[in-house]
Amino acid sequence: MDPHTNCASSALVPGAPESVRKVLCTLEDREPKTNKQLQEETGLPRRTLYSALRRLEDEGLLGHRVSLRDTRQTYWYLDENLGAVAAS
Repeated sequence: MDPHTNCASSALVPGAPESVRKVLCTLEDREPKTNKQLQEETGLPRRTLYSALRRLEDEGLLGHRVSLRDTRQTYWYLDENLGAVAAS
């Protein structure tokens, strides 16, 4: 079993591509991560990562914020409401 695709959060998107499950599992620790951190931790190509992020954001599972220190950086995080659903 791959820990990057088998986690509690990945069950929220049954039938989703591996890239989507990898992003969810990587963010499951509740630490916001930049695009670069996500790319390094998931091993996904940039376009694939961005596609997965867009899909998850469209489904209301992810949120993002722009860094106040460096506006070129975006931090992605699991939506707070997801925590209650994923824990059950």
